[in-house]
Amino acid sequence: MVLGPLLLELKMNPRVVSATSAMAVLVTSSSAAVQFMILNLVLYDLAALYMVAGVVATIIGQTLITWLIKKYQRPSFIVISIAAVLSLATIMMTISGIVRTIQDAQNNNLGFKSLC
Repeated sequence: MVLGPLLLELKMNPRVVSATSAMAVLVTSSSAAVQFMILNLVLYDLAALYMVAGVVATIIGQTLITWLIKKYQRPSFIVISIAAVLSLATIMMTISGIVRTIQDAQNNNLGFKSLC
């Protein structure tokens, strides 16, 4: 989430930025998946469902962005999509933090917790 905007700020081609960010996500998510597999923490039925959803969403998104770029000759759609994902993630993270803080306050669990 940091790499894309950083490379865009360095005036790199949006197509190169998109490919570089996708490769970074592939490497980091693959290594995390392998670690979860080694620790036997994977729910394989849900993992298969999420994988199918991710592949379908990627195909739809890639097709749509490619069509928009070809039709309008503007690579700015890539920048807009990166900004939209970052904005949505920020909003969702904020909401999640607020909800967890409220739940912790209701359960009197504010403050430091034991590591064990």
